[in-house]
Amino acid sequence: MKIKNMWAILIATMVIIGVISTILVVEGSKRSDPSRVVWESRLFEEYGFNRHSGFFISDGVIYGGARERAYPFPLPGQVIAVDLETNELLWNHSHHIPTGNSLIITSVHESDGVVYSGSDGGILVAADASTGERIWYVSRHVGRKYNNQVESIRVFEDVVYSASRDKSVVATNAVTGELLWNHTYHDGGVYSIQYSDGVVYSACFDGEIVAADRETGELLWRRAHDQGWYSSLYVEDGVLYTGCSAGELTALDLENEEILWRQTHHNNMILGLDVDDGMIYSGAWDGYVIASDSGNGEELWRHRYHKERRGGFAYRGEILVVQAYEGKVYSSDSHGIVIAVEAEGNPLLGISRALANFWHNYQIHLFVVFIITIVIIWFMFGKPRGWDEPRTH
Repeated sequence: MKIKNMWAILIATMVIIGVISTILVVEGSKRSDPSRVVWESRLFEEYGFNRHSGFFISDGVIYGGARERAYPFPLPGQVIAVDLETNELLWNHSHHIPTGNSLIITSVHESDGVVYSGSDGGILVAADASTGERIWYVSRHVGRKYNNQVESIRVFEDVVYSASRDKSVVATNAVTGELLWNHTYHDGGVYSIQYSDGVVYSACFDGEIVAADRETGELLWRRAHDQGWYSSLYVEDGVLYTGCSAGELTALDLENEEILWRQTHHNNMILGLDVDDGMIYSGAWDGYVIASDSGNGEELWRHRYHKERRGGFAYRGEILVVQAYEGKVYSSDSHGIVIAVEAEGNPLLGISRALANFWHNYQIHLFVVFIITIVIIWFMFGKPRGWDEPRTH
């Protein structure tokens, strides 16, 4: 091939790349996508072996739990506090250790300066949010080992509501640790619990949502899912948002008991769910964190950064917890890694999502490869004809 033809091809390639880039930008402005990762912590991974059991963010601190390390140095299940700004460990405690040698911290929640945590053995612990010192320790959920893990904790008006795999929902005095009531209306493990306007809502693998009176624990109503079982829920402004085992998100008007919308964005069980500023954020076993419009359920953006950044084909990276906080969306996976992206998202550079993600993540690499290619051709074929010939007048 003649040298001038080679350079003509290179120039044509540059023109084509420029045109494609313009199309990507123009078309991409019509949709949105999350920004790159803006915060990351692996401290939870360091304090727990291959299992991160949840987190809760409050007042610039992220509180989380992990299980004991099985090898090489056994440690009891840890509850840790990490500064969001500096990513430094503030404290850690192992107050759950009386439950035995095998211990998993399965849920964490902070309220009014106290960090509440639940573990297997049905144990609830209250600790000072500033120091990690224990305030009280109680055994609330009964059942066989690994069937009494405290899967969800929420605190409202000095009452700790907890849900467990032993089919029970328990109300405990947040100050004293005294038992107020418990109910066993479910026929399976209870994995998510929320409170709103005097009602305690719980979601269960028996396929039902149960609503109970906050004062007495008496059953108010129950609702079954027609496509799977409920795995997560959230209540906001009179709307009950739920995620199920089939990956479906549902919005239920609590006053009229009518389904407002249904959307299926995930292809597996939804465990993480949060609603903030007109957006619903969900995380599932498929490894995706997805932002949807809480008004109609339409998807706005998604990311799979846990898998993309940390592993190959064999890396599963199930999303366990999702929480929106001060304009960012934090998520944790089953390997103990917590990351955050911008909640509003940025313009998505792409005609299709697959092409957009590829271009978004690898455009710098492609540019470098292109420059290296030009340099190689330069040295292999020499400068284009007439490059350094003197000009004639």
